[in-house]
Amino acid sequence: NQLYTTLNLLATREIDPRETVALTVGKISGGSAANIIPDSAKLSVGCRTFKKEVTEHMQRRIPEVIEHTVKMWKLHIFSHHLPMQILNYVES
Repeated sequence: NQLYTTLNLLATREIDPRETVALTVGKISGGSAANIIPDSAKLSVGCRTFKKEVTEHMQRRIPEVIEHTVKMWKLHIFSHHLPMQILNYVES
């Protein structure tokens, strides 16, 4: 929950509100039952932007936010994939 919330704050706190950024945590999966805390979980994050600078900023910040949030809770990242798969921008 903390990671999901923090990732969603990136677009609202660090990007000019006149820019278009769609950051989506589209899939969260882990565990086998609702009443058991799982040993691991997976998040799938997608990001759409229209400017190269915004894309580069998000590419840099998403892994940083993930890394620092995970460290804050004394957890471990086993793997994460970059670059993000959904990146749109129009060259000026």
